[in-house]
Amino acid sequence: MRGIVKGGNNDGGGATIVGQGEYVASCYENMAKGDLVTTRRYFGFDTLLKVNNPDVLPTGDSYSVAVSPDDVHVAIGHSSSPFLTIYKRSGDVFTKLTNPAVIPGGVVYGCAFSSNGKYLAVKVGATPYLIVYKRSGDVFTQITTTNPMSTAIGTCKFSKDSNYLIVSGNNGTTSGSLTIYKINATTDTFTQIYKATQNKSRGFDINSTGNLIACSATGSTSAQVFSFVNDSITELSSISIGSNTNDCAFSPNDTYLAFAVNSSPYLLIYKKNGSTYTKLTVQPSILPTGAGYACSFSPDGKYLSVAHTGSPYVTVYKVDSSTDTFTKIANPASLPTTNALYVAYANLNAYMIVTSVDAPYVAIYKADILGDYIHKYTGLSDLYYSNYINFGYAKSAGVAGNANKLITLPIK
Repeated sequence: MRGIVKGGNNDGGGATIVGQGEYVASCYENMAKGDLVTTRRYFGFDTLLKVNNPDVLPTGDSYSVAVSPDDVHVAIGHSSSPFLTIYKRSGDVFTKLTNPAVIPGGVVYGCAFSSNGKYLAVKVGATPYLIVYKRSGDVFTQITTTNPMSTAIGTCKFSKDSNYLIVSGNNGTTSGSLTIYKINATTDTFTQIYKATQNKSRGFDINSTGNLIACSATGSTSAQVFSFVNDSITELSSISIGSNTNDCAFSPNDTYLAFAVNSSPYLLIYKKNGSTYTKLTVQPSILPTGAGYACSFSPDGKYLSVAHTGSPYVTVYKVDSSTDTFTKIANPASLPTTNALYVAYANLNAYMIVTSVDAPYVAIYKADILGDYIHKYTGLSDLYYSNYINFGYAKSAGVAGNANKLITLPIK
């Protein structure tokens, strides 16, 4: 069931908060009247249908994808000028926007939107290596450049609260670095608060609460998990992978940490065990067919996708967290045409985007929206799920699977 917002009425009696409304969705679990709740959207990626290619394709090997939090804009970083292509989505149609006035000066290996939709960061393979654009409508204006590292290959991501920008770099063999910037959104300034030289920093991910950073293991057979609290970063654990890894991804609820691996088995999945992650005893029975370059969980955590070499080039697993089982779903009827370099999901719309090394360089797939579901509130991290819709309290007691109404509160 899709929820529908109504005007600012409360449930009778008492003052109405400005921006307060009502929302109808299905209960994910039983709840009492007055329970604090959030609503999240769930998807069905079991059947993937390829939509038409964008009107103008990227101009070279496409290394990265970023989707704006409202799913309106999609940025793709690639190997030929203009190096960054930004699309605007209307329904299933993706239309190229005019290039920014200042384009990157080299290959774009990583790109990311902030969760507030205000910024687009770009990790470039040439000086100045990092560019940040500020978005106003469909216009992206460069506001800052900085040189976090002299290593070309890497990526960038914002923290879930948009207060930090983290950038990785690697020279393709052994040396690299991880740099963290604190953001002042009022003045649009990015202040470096941390920089470390290490060899495990090409691909990385930030967990839902923003207090953990996992770094893949390029140039080493071990990955790292760091604690990041109060602007301070500390290594918590080293994970022995046994092979170079190109990327890693936390599941939205932080239960799992997946690695895209350069050699067989090409994918490894770990489960959180206290402050560490332990490799699952039973890995997927059907593995990717070649080197894993990127991995991503769907916003609801129900699917895990891996971009890799070798047909079918993208492998999608359905996640059963009750049994820690990852089951490969059927390949899309229309596959990417060549080795895939990146895979990403939209946030509140059922799209999966795969980029690759040869034309058409991008394949966009659409699936089903299963519905919006009300969860009991467990903590601040609930507000940073990318499939988050709203926050409020249950207007009445609810039973799992049945429709219920919540009073929405304007906190985000």
